[in-house]
Amino acid sequence: MSTRLALRICSFFFFSVAVASLCSLSQQKAEQNTNIFVKPSPELIEESLMALINEEREKHGLSRLRTSPALTSLARKHSHDMATQDRLSHRSSSGESYLDRLVGEGFFFGRMGENVARSETFVPGWIHQSLMDSPEHRGNILDRAFDEVGIGVVDQGKACYFITQDFIQSLEIMPVAEARKVIVSKIQDIRQAYMLPPLIIQESTNQMAQLFADARVQGQPPPPFPKELGETHVVYMIMPFLDNFSQCEDYLGQSKYGEAGVGVEFNRAASNPGGAYFVALMFLPSPPPKSLSPEFQTGIVLEALNKIRLESGLKSLRLEEKLSREAQKIGVALLARQNPPPLLTDHPFRVLFYYSQELDFIPQGFQPEIIAPAFNKVGLSVIFVKTARFLRGAYLVTIVLE
Repeated sequence: MSTRLALRICSFFFFSVAVASLCSLSQQKAEQNTNIFVKPSPELIEESLMALINEEREKHGLSRLRTSPALTSLARKHSHDMATQDRLSHRSSSGESYLDRLVGEGFFFGRMGENVARSETFVPGWIHQSLMDSPEHRGNILDRAFDEVGIGVVDQGKACYFITQDFIQSLEIMPVAEARKVIVSKIQDIRQAYMLPPLIIQESTNQMAQLFADARVQGQPPPPFPKELGETHVVYMIMPFLDNFSQCEDYLGQSKYGEAGVGVEFNRAASNPGGAYFVALMFLPSPPPKSLSPEFQTGIVLEALNKIRLESGLKSLRLEEKLSREAQKIGVALLARQNPPPLLTDHPFRVLFYYSQELDFIPQGFQPEIIAPAFNKVGLSVIFVKTARFLRGAYLVTIVLE
């Protein structure tokens, strides 16, 4: 924010001199020379200063500023307050800063800047040039981030004007659904840059992520992570503009994450009093593929089992079709039961079963059975299921050893 600047420009007074030799000037020339000394209204000074600001910005290759009626009203109030107190300051007579006034009037913004000045001249060109001669005031006028301005000029009388120029970078507030679409598009672009497939965006995952975003807005602890989702990460961000998601690239660039949920809520924040989006991105590992052929699924499990056997110096287990049919019956029966049997069950054969989201995973507690020298045959069944415990799906693996 700029510091204050008082314009000290002397007033000029002209006197009529009835000398014949001076009357040789043309009447048109005389009118042109004296027009700048015709006292304009404060509104006309405001319009002229606005035009000069945009001319200056165009000369520097910057976009023109929009006049904001609401900012103009705010600037006029501050100029009137300064004139009443006969005091040049960014703070009002009640001690409010420009930031306080913006927030108090309900403005939302990404950046802000304010110029205040006290002038003894009403000539807009001289006022503008004096502001441009000050590095801080010039910085506000030529700030490429600003897109709106309000200018308030108050004539205090006694050849004294108070000027306020209020600048902001306006902030668009999008509905949740629209903001979510923008975020999804941004993160999918990053995935594409890493040559990874797009993340799967599920509405149920969005709803969970929204709970995390809402909790952050309210300053509440985050909700518990649903254990049935497996390895899950939530990344929080607070940003006035939905334009930079580089801080979550560590997750977007990992192939193991295949699903995501987006929670977003707009509110004011201590770090962004002008308003910001509270974003919660939930990353989940890719769900188990249910389209794999039964032969491929059992092949992965068999390879994992025999790896354990070979590391223990034992021969590989031989896959038996008869035992696999038995494993399939047991697996179907397990799904139909309300209370499944213990992890290791007694059976005419040795039966092991477990749920997993990865086919090559073998529970460590099963290894004593797998490396038992008495076993040399195996039957396998793999059934893809979705349960209350595994909302995104898992494999029920049944192993029959003989």
